Amino acid sequence: MVLARRQPDFPELPANGNGRATSAALDELTVLLPLLNETYCKETTRYLAAATQEKIWYADLVVRTVMNDRIRALAPTFGVDVPVVAKWAIKALRTRAQRDYALSVIVFTLPLVLLLAFLWLPALILLPLLLAAAWLTVSWEYWERVHNVITRKMLWDRFSLQGAPEPRRENDRQRLKVVTQRRDGNFVVFSGHNAFIGSGWTLE
Repeated sequence: MVLARRQPDFPELPANGNGRATSAALDELTVLLPLLNETYCKETTRYLAAATQEKIWYADLVVRTVMNDRIRALAPTFGVDVPVVAKWAIKALRTRAQRDYALSVIVFTLPLVLLLAFLWLPALILLPLLLAAAWLTVSWEYWERVHNVITRKMLWDRFSLQGAPEPRRENDRQRLKVVTQRRDGNFVVFSGHNAFIGSGWTLE
């Protein structure tokens, strides 16, 4: 499984005597930025989306932070598509919930089988069947997250930002719309520190 590939290099901007980027270089960069931003955003999003499938605790963290916390503001996320990562996190948690539901049914059935076996001994044949069902359930959940999603949909030549699964609940879809709109906002207030140190280029 190959998740990585070499990233394109950002062009080095010509500078004047003061070490500041020239206006001509900045004009040229405005043509290249959409493609470069899309490339880097896609790659970063792909890695984070794959992490939600591999690490359930991370998927839970994404959903709790992005979807469930309605009071705390979300920080700007440049270079990553947060709604796409959240969609994949929701899918991972839904797959795990389906597994847990099936296992709970099996665990609930186990005492009934033991009770039946006490009354009718041949009913013990159901115990290996329950164990096999539990093993198949766990294996299916792992196959769905790791093989069916990561291997088939998240390799660098297969991943698509538009391919993220839509949440089933309407509330989740509305929340993701709010997150998407917040990402495109043009006014953010920071107190006590400069949040953009190291970002952008110095203009003349």
